[in-house]
This record gives sequence, structure tokens and C-alpha cells, in this order.
Amino acid sequence: MRFSFVPAVALAVLNGLAVANPVSILESRQATGLHAAMKAAGKQYFGTAVTVRNDNAETNILNNKNEFGSITPENAMKWEAIQPNRGQFNWGPADQHANAATSRGYELRCHTLVWHSQLPSWVANGNWNNQTLQAVMKDHINAVMGRYRGKCTHWDVVNEALNEDGTYRDSVFLRVIGEAYIPIAFRMALAADPTTKLYYNDYNLEYGGAKTAGAIRIAKLIKSYGLRIDGVGLQAHMTSESTPTQSTPTPSRAQLAAVLKSLTDLNVDVAYTELDIRMKTPATQQKLQANADAYARMVGSCIDVKRCVGITVWGISDKCVETTKDVKRILQESISILTNLTPPLTTLDVGSLLSLGGPSVLKWEALDINRELSSDEVLVRVITAGIAGVDNIQRVGGYPDPRCAEPGFTPGYEFVGEVVRLGPLVKSSSNFSIGDRVASMCIVGAHATHVIISSTELIRIDIGDDPIKICALPLNYMTAWGMLKRSGVNLEPGNSILIGSASGGVGTAVAQLVKAFDMDLKMIGTCSPSKFEYVKSLGITPINRHSSNLVEQVLSLTAGEGVDVAYDAVGSKESLQQSHLATKKHIGQVISIGVMDQIQSNGEGLHYAREEMFGILLSRFPPRTSFFGVPPTSPESRTVFNNDFMAIVDKVRKGKLDPEIVRLHRLDEAAEAHKAIISGKDVRGKMIYVVDGELAAKNNLA
Repeated sequence: MRFSFVPAVALAVLNGLAVANPVSILESRQATGLHAAMKAAGKQYFGTAVTVRNDNAETNILNNKNEFGSITPENAMKWEAIQPNRGQFNWGPADQHANAATSRGYELRCHTLVWHSQLPSWVANGNWNNQTLQAVMKDHINAVMGRYRGKCTHWDVVNEALNEDGTYRDSVFLRVIGEAYIPIAFRMALAADPTTKLYYNDYNLEYGGAKTAGAIRIAKLIKSYGLRIDGVGLQAHMTSESTPTQSTPTPSRAQLAAVLKSLTDLNVDVAYTELDIRMKTPATQQKLQANADAYARMVGSCIDVKRCVGITVWGISDKCVETTKDVKRILQESISILTNLTPPLTTLDVGSLLSLGGPSVLKWEALDINRELSSDEVLVRVITAGIAGVDNIQRVGGYPDPRCAEPGFTPGYEFVGEVVRLGPLVKSSSNFSIGDRVASMCIVGAHATHVIISSTELIRIDIGDDPIKICALPLNYMTAWGMLKRSGVNLEPGNSILIGSASGGVGTAVAQLVKAFDMDLKMIGTCSPSKFEYVKSLGITPINRHSSNLVEQVLSLTAGEGVDVAYDAVGSKESLQQSHLATKKHIGQVISIGVMDQIQSNGEGLHYAREEMFGILLSRFPPRTSFFGVPPTSPESRTVFNNDFMAIVDKVRKGKLDPEIVRLHRLDEAAEAHKAIISGKDVRGKMIYVVDGELAAKNNLA
């Protein structure tokens, strides 16, 4: 560890950080203070190391609960300070720090139990063998952790066990016990307080070299003993320029995030535990800006990695910084506010009790809109985003796409937005320009203020196109179009069709497309009696979906023949059987567009239903039954999709198609929207999130 003050610039930067050069966002959420900003970004805490002393300025800062939510005793809990002589404990300073945290309602991040440095001479120079040194370790760990049991939310169990080349650092523990002292310490700590989070902590892990590999090896070693390690602490003693003690300045945000991810891939949390960033004095405006940018990269990398739980700076102030006026001016000119981002909607980790089920699993997370784009990527500001029943299924992890197979993704199937930034290949190809209005059926990611997406998934539309109406088209209307035109069934004027769930978004779209494209089809649709009048307004003859004689109703409306094509949106055994019986004998076709059998109101049960229905299709209804899926999967199919989409857009532009929009929501009303999907009450046509603040205000949503 290094005993340097954290610069004042750091606090100012962190208090206002999200991205270095933020894109303007109309809808914002403002959080004041470091801890408040980190909490708004979905993290657990922003903390500071503390040495309790008579410093009114530092005390006043520490008392601001918006600034800090965690305290780490800088020295008071180290072995030398707390047990300077064997069996003689100096609890005073450690108690002061513990009380400083608990009295303010802060987390207490306790530091440290087993470390080669600041170790009393009676331990470092004792005549130990394996058994006696383990006994000393156990007595110390039991005494210290026992005193603060239930107060320490995190413990640095072992500190700085590695050399720079990833080998083990020389210490009395390594010489006497060997590498096993590390898992032994974790075993003792777990027994002493199973409620706290147990960490390995070290510096220079941030660069991703041999020392980082050593930390990974330590985590695996602990796990190989069948023990628990909850996290790895990266001390983050960094520089913003080359110095005599550190030749490599702070890495890029992406590089830092990659290192964090390499550790969290071990199923452990990570945290920056002792953050400070040094620079050579005297300070200049350029150096202060470089220092601010380095802090931006550090905090941004933590925001980018889900299991980075928090940041602790190694002290409250830097009394050596005298250019306060210049610092403030630089920050005002160059650093943005963390929560000026309205973050995307996402689901909680699988381990959370809220990770499955109802809309309460949705939460906000900060989105890095300033990361480097790959060659064909485009950053798009979302203006509107569609809401659909598939969001309900995605939310519980039941949708058959690997991108949303596990919680942690951002839902949202479709959006309309504005191009903000282009990847290198997109720039050179001139396919898109900044400011272009685009639409997309992205399947995941749309429920956010911004989307980073491949340019191949975007369709350019006109700046004058209504973003609410166009946003209704990608999922519902393209699904309906595919059913009518791309499902392998050639419909002729005068043919009849049966539409399952006719009052829903897809059913509505089918009816409107039939009319807009003058297809001259006879339409019969199933729905609840409460929606009969709405379905009639679409030109559909309604029949009661809950009726026991549904087939007879269809036959009576078709002179006993049945319909030419039935579009089944339920996908149950019963609905497929009814659809077949309601079609013309031997020649009628059934197109299954959904597999909803066994699915509960909250979206669960899809995988079971899909397996069940594939078996039914293969064994019972192969000749006249097929699945239809709308997402394009090849360049050729994408070209067809894009051309079809623009044909529908043209009908909207000419006033021949007016998409049925039943309800508009702000993005922060996601839970309410999902509840409406689950209930099904009064849901017909399409629901849309209006993300753009100006457009929301025009529609009385602001």
C-alpha cells in the first residue's frame, strides 16, 4: 500500500462522472454526491479510507451521506496497530473507526487480517513452525473478526501476497506454511464471521499482466479447498503520467473493464479498494485534466462491469493541491454528471430473489455510451421503443435467444432512434450519417436511452416519419406481414383466414395490413367478448375465444367449409387442434406464430411449452402445420425484411395505414407496462415507450 492523499480533483471528477464526452440526453436523472451517484449507477457504495483525527473539514465531508456510504480504516485494524504485542489488543482506534461507520449508517470495509507488512516484530521474527503460526493466525483472526462480527460488511482477509511477476511474495507466512496460508486464512475468517464478504486484496492488478494472473490463481486455489472467496480487491494506486515508481499510466477504460471481467468470470465480485491517482508536481491545467481523465476511466470501468460492487478512495483530500480554482474550472468545462444518463432497463442477477417472476426484477443501470465502437457498430439515441408480450417472456429468461437466456440483459425488441456515432467501417461505407433517423428490430437492448448495434440491423427512415407510429411496425406489423406474405401460403382475394388473439398487437396488425394492401380477405378472429366491438372495428368477425364450440362458429361463418388459413398464436395442443378443425379439410393451412401453452401470466414456462409443441408438430400435424418466425437470419433475408418494412412504412406515409397505438409510457414506467402485459386488461394494438424527453412532453408524458 502507498500512503498518498487522493487529490481533490478526484472527488470532483467522481462526483460528476459518467462519460468523458457525453452525448446530449434529453431525459436525465440527477444524483448529487459520490455515493448517491454510484448507487444510481447500480453499485453498492462509494467509500473512503479514514484515519479518525481532529480535522473539521474532513469530518464535514465524511458526514455527507450523499458523498460516502462506506468507510475503510486506513491503519487502525492492521495487525501492528491492533495487536502490537501477543495477546495485548489495542481496540481504541479500531473502535473509533467502527463507530464512525455505524453511527452514520455506513458500510464498514475492514482492512486487513493477514499481510506481510505493518506486522509486529513478534510475528514477523518469531520462531514458528506450521502448527504454531497457524495457531497465532487463528487467535488473531478470531479476536479481531469476533469483535467486529456483524459490523464489517467486507474483510480484506489476505493482502498483497504477490510479487509483480505473479510469484508469491516472501513473508513469514509463506516461509513457514507455504501457499496454503492463503486458503487457511480464508477458512479461519469464514468460521469467525460467515456473514461478511471475504476478499483477496492487492495492487497493480489493473494492468492485466502476470500479477493479475497470480490473483486469478489465488482465487482458484481458495476455491480448490472448497472454501468461499467473495471478491478480489484491486487497490488501484495509479498514475496519470509516467513517474519514477510507475512507468505505465492508467490504462484505457476498456482495458480496465477487461481485467475486472477476467476476475468476475471466476464468479467473484470486484472492487477498487484504495483508489488514488498520482501525478508529478507542480500541477498544470494539462496535468490536472489528465488526472481527471484517469479517474474517469477508473470509475467508468467499474460502471461497465456488473460485479464491480463499489469504489473506495484512499483518503478524503489532498492538501498538497493548491490550484483549487483551476481544478473547478477544468471540471466544469470537461466532466459530465454521472446520472445525466437515463440508464437502460435490465434484470437482476440470477442469484437475486427478484431475478425471476414479476416486473419488480427490473432495475436501472448506467450505460457506457462512450466506449470505442467496433468497425460496424453504430451508437443510436433511442426516441421510442416498442412494448410487447415478448418482453414479459424475456424478463423471466424464457425467450429462445442466447442474448437473453440469462438475466443481465436489457430487454426491448424494437426501437426508432437517431444515429449519434459511427464505427470506422460504417463511416467509410457511407451507409449511415450522424443524425440519420433509423428503425430496428434488435430483439434485445431497445429499452434504454441509447443502443450500440450493428449497422446491418438498422433501417434508415425519413426524419419526418412519426417515431411513435414507425416504432409499432418492426415486431407486430412485420410478424403480421410475414404471416400473410412470407409463410409459404399464397393467399388469393376472397380467401378466408382465422386470426388467433385478434385483439392483440399482431392480430390488429394483420387486419390493418389486409385493408392497407387491399388483399380482400374474409377475416374471423378469436377474442374475449369484451373486445368484440374493437375487433369489429378492424373488419374482423369476432368469435368467443373461450367458447367450447369455437370450431362450429368458424364453420357456420364459412358455409361449413372452414377457413383457408388459420394463424395460431397460442400454440397449445387444444388451439392447434381447433385451428386444424377450423380450416378446409385436407388443404387448409395452419401457421403457428407463438408457443404459449403452459406459459404463466408472468411469462414462465416457455421452454417446456416449446419442447411439447415441437413434439406435437412432428407427430400429429406435419403436412399442414408450420412455424413462422420473423427475425431475419441472413443477408438475403434481411434485404427482404428491409424491403417489406419500407413497403409498410410507405403505407403509413400515405395515410393508408394508421398503426393502432393503445398506450404510451415513459421508460421509467416499465414496471407498470409489464404489469399491463401480464394482466391483459384493456391491452390491444401496440404500447410504446416514449424515451425522448421533448416527444414525451408533447404527448403529456413528461
